[in-house]
Amino acid sequence: MSLKPRNVNLRFGKVTAQAIAVGVATIVGGAMTVPQMMPSIETKSQAPAISQSAARQSISQQSTIQEIGRQQAEANAGTIVGSEMPDDSDVVASAEPSEEVQYSSLPSVHRITDQPTLAPAIPPATSIANSTAATTSLPPGSPTTTALLPSKKTDNEKQPNSIQVFFATDRALVRADDVHLWIKTLVPCGLAIAICAILLIQAIYAQTRRWIWWTVFASCAILTCFMAQQASIQTGQLYRMAARGSVWFSSQRYASDAASYPLHLGVSEVSLPKNRKPGELPAPSIFKLEFSENADRHVTIQRIDRMSPDEFFSGIDGVLHRDDSESALVFIHGYNVAFDDAMRRTAQISADVKFEGASILYSWPSQGQTLSYATDESNVAWSITHLETFLLDLRQRTGVKKVHLVAHSMGNRALVGALERLALRFPDKQPMFGQVVMAAPDVDTDEFVKRYVSSVSNCATRATLYASSGDRALLASMKLHGYRRLGLTSSPQPTFAGIDVVDVSPIDTSILGHSYYGSHPLMLQELRELIYSGTGPVDRQWLVTAQGSHSPPLWRFRLQELTAQTPMATPR
Repeated sequence: MSLKPRNVNLRFGKVTAQAIAVGVATIVGGAMTVPQMMPSIETKSQAPAISQSAARQSISQQSTIQEIGRQQAEANAGTIVGSEMPDDSDVVASAEPSEEVQYSSLPSVHRITDQPTLAPAIPPATSIANSTAATTSLPPGSPTTTALLPSKKTDNEKQPNSIQVFFATDRALVRADDVHLWIKTLVPCGLAIAICAILLIQAIYAQTRRWIWWTVFASCAILTCFMAQQASIQTGQLYRMAARGSVWFSSQRYASDAASYPLHLGVSEVSLPKNRKPGELPAPSIFKLEFSENADRHVTIQRIDRMSPDEFFSGIDGVLHRDDSESALVFIHGYNVAFDDAMRRTAQISADVKFEGASILYSWPSQGQTLSYATDESNVAWSITHLETFLLDLRQRTGVKKVHLVAHSMGNRALVGALERLALRFPDKQPMFGQVVMAAPDVDTDEFVKRYVSSVSNCATRATLYASSGDRALLASMKLHGYRRLGLTSSPQPTFAGIDVVDVSPIDTSILGHSYYGSHPLMLQELRELIYSGTGPVDRQWLVTAQGSHSPPLWRFRLQELTAQTPMATPR
């Protein structure tokens, strides 16, 4: 006996309503329950105000630890390194809660901001000796002295192949266990599952053209599987961050007031698998049925910790003290890049070029969505003054000798804007930076010629521009704006005095032709040679001048280099 259409519609409506109700209840309930399974935020991180007696006890404990450190140093090196402890009145005065403590809702394990810093403020351009002394006067057990700031023994404490990446960002700070963040991550997947349920029911009960409903259901199911995998990976990452007391950053702007620093500063730990090839950025794959990150197979963020400006620049000084070149590498990501993806890319580039100085990510509030191009354009322009402030502080508040800058795609807009402002403010102190690398810049070519060329060339010891004719992302940008993009080669290709232009058209075989800057072995070799040797293109044997190029010439990779396995250059 066949069902009547009215009964079919009635049953379809009831089953659909039940499926949607169950799906929404499961997603919302799970999002609100999972964070509660983590360590209690309020009970583990809230510490009472430091009294005068507690401060004295902290000083006593710290003195004991420092005495042990002095004895070990004297036994190993025959010298004693110490720091002058403040008196009780100074400690009590410095124990007042600061702006940094407002995020003390995170667990106290490995958190810098859980206890007020007892060390005096580090003045600009502080010496390494002074920054070391200030660091040793922090409270016992502070991550600044145990895990985050570098030391000669930190390699044994971190993951086997971990990279320490400092970061500066004007993204809004959020808690990794924030319920709204979890709901935002899970709800799209939940809605996709509900839609799949509706389509499945319709396909089962459809009396005509059932093959159409089954086709639509199959397409939706495939898309839902990809969304479910991404949601599983993101929630697993958020759980790991929240359980370890780490912070997280959204795609929104950081609404800082006039009295606070305009950027969030901190340090992260990123682990890389041992069997990874140079240029690879392995991530969980749905085709391998991987729904979570594995440190043995994927590039994984282990923790993200926020630091005060004094702690941040002091930590960079500690890394510079271990590096003979005393250099820093600042990476500025492009459009459609989330904070965690930018962190992984920075760690990958640092590892593949074997950079031994301070690796730093500057992350502006990109939305991380393909359809948010206009929003990203607005945010990268808003971030120019913040990048200017950060680069200036990096030069003035640390002992860095060379600061190398690498920007990709839309991130070049923030870079050229900041360099223009610094060139106008400090015309007598140029060049302020070492190698300036502009990879696939999504910048108006005519505007760059009339406004930015002299600033970029003056601020850099050497500036290099990489462009490609097969960059489909920049082709789309050119159609959108109506004008040529700087990272897209044309005929004739413009060259600029004081800036080396390299055509990378043959080396990138990706779909968009836009990600060669960190994934192709020859580009990694280029970056490594620039950073460690600073040689010009005429001395880089894998480059040759393009036919018909004038002065200054256009450079491109030799064809034989593209077919041979070129060994990576050795740091010098």
